[in-house]
Amino acid sequence: MLTVIQTEASSEVGFGHVVRSVTLARGLQEVRQDVRIQVEDRMAQNYVCAHGVKLAGQRLAEVAEILVRDVRTLYPTTGGLHRWIDVVDVAADASGYAQVVLAMLWEQYDKVYGCGPIIRPEFLEQPRRKVPGRVVVSLGGTDPTGSTERVVMYLRTAGIDAVGIIGPGARPPASDQHVIRTEAIWRDLAEAQVAVVTGGMTLLECASIGVPCVALANNDMEDARLKWLINKGNPWFYYAGYTQRFHPGFLQSTVQGLLGCERVRGTLGKRGMEQVDGGGLAHAVAAITIAQGLRPMAQPVQLGLNV
Repeated sequence: MLTVIQTEASSEVGFGHVVRSVTLARGLQEVRQDVRIQVEDRMAQNYVCAHGVKLAGQRLAEVAEILVRDVRTLYPTTGGLHRWIDVVDVAADASGYAQVVLAMLWEQYDKVYGCGPIIRPEFLEQPRRKVPGRVVVSLGGTDPTGSTERVVMYLRTAGIDAVGIIGPGARPPASDQHVIRTEAIWRDLAEAQVAVVTGGMTLLECASIGVPCVALANNDMEDARLKWLINKGNPWFYYAGYTQRFHPGFLQSTVQGLLGCERVRGTLGKRGMEQVDGGGLAHAVAAITIAQGLRPMAQPVQLGLNV
């Protein structure tokens, strides 16, 4: 049974959707699923292929038994398809925080699974070796606002040992002295006592390994997400505003405060690991596997997997 995951990468949606889709595809491959990814961005296609996942075109997507729409607004629903799955960000359920909900919809049948964040296995497998005083700045794989170098400069001006990491899709920094281009960001984040990140997948991945964060928003969607998490209670991060209009003094003092207080760092790290336990990928793979054996029913049904 063929499963096609539709996703996209751009300055508007970032690169996290592609990373999440590849992680999900690799998880499905582990249980011997035939899975392909449809994405238009050329750099994203290279990323997909480099991680051992085959690409799919529109024609293959139209004949897939199950279609997973990670960026659902960019792809119309295929007319003749009986089953499709939407990956929806940020939803609350009774058991806690569920960053990913797989909403499975076909004909009159409806199932919703709260699966939790789909974390790259490398984060959970990476040994955690904290470097005293180390601050890692990661503002998106494509760094859409070009703010990583600027944030690193502000922190280093205050005497903070900050290093920036950007993905292969980001624009080259003016100076690469303290900004590293890498795909394996889990290695650097595993060494961080504090991370400065945006409100996307990296924030959740930091939570899964207990790294306390200072968060910045790249756009209004991330701003709303971060505020929602704060209002929900027990956040593992402090929010410092937008990447393009934050107050440098506030950012510096917040990071310095975290570096200077082991108790607060420990509390935030524990909160993160409690809310993002790393089981989202296994839940998502199980949900899709279950979907393959289901048949349309006359009445909608609501089921859930505990996060």
